[in-house]
Amino acid sequence: GSRVWIAPGGRVDLRGFSASLYVLGQTLERFGIRAQFLRRGSHKTAPELFTDREVSEAQRETVGHILADALETSVEAIAQGRNRPADEVRRLVDEGPYTASRALAVGLIDGVGDSDDLEKALAEGKEKKARLVPITHYQGSSPFRARYKRPLPLPAIGVVRIDGVIKLGESLDAPWAPRAAGSDTVAHALQRAREDRRIKALVLHIDSRGGSSLASELMLKSVKRVAEKKPVVVFVDRVAASGGYMAALGATHFIVAPNAITGSIGVFSGKFELSRLMEMLGVGKAVLRMGANSALESPFEPWSDAERATLDQEIEETYRDFLRAVADGRRMPVEEVEPLAEGRVYTGRRAQALGLADELGGFEDAVRKAAELAKLRKRPQVVAIGIPSRSLRALTGPKATEVFEALRPLEAERVFAHAGWWPRIEPEP
Repeated sequence: GSRVWIAPGGRVDLRGFSASLYVLGQTLERFGIRAQFLRRGSHKTAPELFTDREVSEAQRETVGHILADALETSVEAIAQGRNRPADEVRRLVDEGPYTASRALAVGLIDGVGDSDDLEKALAEGKEKKARLVPITHYQGSSPFRARYKRPLPLPAIGVVRIDGVIKLGESLDAPWAPRAAGSDTVAHALQRAREDRRIKALVLHIDSRGGSSLASELMLKSVKRVAEKKPVVVFVDRVAASGGYMAALGATHFIVAPNAITGSIGVFSGKFELSRLMEMLGVGKAVLRMGANSALESPFEPWSDAERATLDQEIEETYRDFLRAVADGRRMPVEEVEPLAEGRVYTGRRAQALGLADELGGFEDAVRKAAELAKLRKRPQVVAIGIPSRSLRALTGPKATEVFEALRPLEAERVFAHAGWWPRIEPEP
């Protein structure tokens, strides 16, 4: 069976999970910046970073559920792997972390030693000496590794990625800007998957917190068009929240990792109003209008009551569209979707239990499911399908500003986005 060894100076960092939360509302006010946001969803907490003075109960509740699920998943895995009762593992978590010797004493590991000691232990009872091989030696022969090359004239499973902030236009990949998934780039890749007869099914790998609502809706339609012709299996191992979750709704089957983040069915929009900051800096300003709501997005004056009402109506309509998309994609009545929405964020295991995903698993499970749905008997070739994203070269061309547009998904648009500043789950300090 499997054995766990660590180096003599190592440690087992088993100590639970924590998240540090903060908000900047009061900080921004001191600098004369007023964050104005409207939202639909009591748990759509993304704007709270800029608007609130204290961390809300909704934020605490959401993060608390995520931490609890992460701990429970870890406890179950350790209990199964080490053949220990779950209650005993929870006690071990509370008593961690562990030095190598202490971890060995309580049964969390099987041995302590360096690479030479490990080779000797592995060679016990065998004629030949064991030889340690780096993991990269095996990665190249993985049966389900997606390769970036034209598919052979054999049945294949295609893989398309939606990676980063969702935006209109082309995808972006620059070293100092957030990675962005463009609706045009993704649509082209999905069209290739749909039209290539050698691609019998598609795995859609999503890692996105969302972004532009329009771009998310366009991606959803593109996914649906592929699913009309061949099976589409969505796989999420990190995040498919808000607009990222919407894009997943057109798939035939939805597989999510237990601790992945998904859901966040809600919408918000807003701006940063800088009139007080301008006064503090001695900057003169004037806002000219041609149309009652033409200055809706102006940073130099707050919303009027009419502007706020107009934007509020648009957000309500967008939220209702989102709910209908979830109901259609998950084959649930809208009335059942509503209590699961409100911007609530779920781990994969909770989403699957609530019917927002179909199955817990990994990438290989997604490939196997795609092959099963496509009725492929032999092990399929797995081929990554993609259109090159606009990279560093774009910064020298006339569309260089597109890179920085990815930094501003909140501006001038309805937004389906899960907070990009969502705290990472870290071991308990």
